[in-house]
Amino acid sequence: MTVEFDSPERGSEALNRNDPPREYALAVSGGSGSILAARFATAALSTGAVEKLHVVVTSAAAKVLHHEMGPAWATPRGFAEQLQLPEDVRGRILTYSDNELTA
Repeated sequence: MTVEFDSPERGSEALNRNDPPREYALAVSGGSGSILAARFATAALSTGAVEKLHVVVTSAAAKVLHHEMGPAWATPRGFAEQLQLPEDVRGRILTYSDNELTA
């Protein structure tokens, strides 16, 4: 499933482009609404204000992502790879499953 987003600028007003780059964590826990996690990741990274985005996908989230977004989205790496972002921007995503101690 390919997901097209409106302008990445929408919904990202809270990120001030004049602030220094930051790191954020996005925990996808398995509640319905996987598209919101994908939209946040796309918007946050597209602003340039997020230096690194740490994405944790729980096992429950993997099931919901599979159901709502498609099988290609159902892993932490798959989530990052499916986002409609340039490769250099996608490279700022660090992915983790919920059983990793470094998550």
